[in-house]
Amino acid sequence: MLTFWKHIIVLLFTVMANLSFVAGQSCSSSYFVKDLRINTPTANFLLPLPGGSTLLGGGSSLSLGAISLVKTRPDGEIVMHKSFALSQFSASTKAVLSPDYKFVLAHGTALAILDTNGVLENAVRVAMTVNTTLLIDMKTDYQGNVLVLYADYSGQPDQVTLLKFNPDLTSLVWTQQFSCYEGFMRSIALDGDRVFIVGNYKSGAGDNSDGVIFQFRSVDGQYQGVRSYTLDGFITTLQTLHKSKDGYLLVGFYQPINAPFSVSTQV
Repeated sequence: MLTFWKHIIVLLFTVMANLSFVAGQSCSSSYFVKDLRINTPTANFLLPLPGGSTLLGGGSSLSLGAISLVKTRPDGEIVMHKSFALSQFSASTKAVLSPDYKFVLAHGTALAILDTNGVLENAVRVAMTVNTTLLIDMKTDYQGNVLVLYADYSGQPDQVTLLKFNPDLTSLVWTQQFSCYEGFMRSIALDGDRVFIVGNYKSGAGDNSDGVIFQFRSVDGQYQGVRSYTLDGFITTLQTLHKSKDGYLLVGFYQPINAPFSVSTQV
């Protein structure tokens, strides 16, 4: 069996037992570089923690369903390394911090919450079709509630599911489902009692595609409306949304219809 190895600098994780780090030094500034050799991962994340610590984690292509967490001090020293399985399937992985700095993990349709030492407090599984459902994004709101976005692109129209759990994952607060034609949802954005889903969908015949933002009410998931954005003659895609002083900043890209996918402009 062939084994593929990568050298990845700084934001790396592994489920492999042998961790080897190399520290780098500078004469003029204070920094360090960590070089960790790992098996090719299927997903990864890096979360900055209070005090300059870092949480790194994700899954391994050679260990289906396995998740690994590595917590480091500001100088890169490992202070925690945990490995466990949330699912028997290989899937994308997301991680966020709750307001009280617990770790919330999503691995495919499996969700878990861990304390600051990496001890598993609770885990749940979302009842969805595992082999066709993709984990798109996950966020926690200011109260610690967990919002998770899934999409199923196996048929037409595409099915999108947004779920809200209470902070300890013991209760599903609400579920919102909707369909869109040839769409691709990319992120969740939060602003107080507003929940936004950002992405794009096909707006008509041919290659036309609009950037789109769906809005829901956080307290009960009630649908509040949808806004689309497009440039004539261009495929328009929105990736995320940020709160600004007097409105919202939309981040995405556009490209001429029928142009190669390598030709695009960030906006």
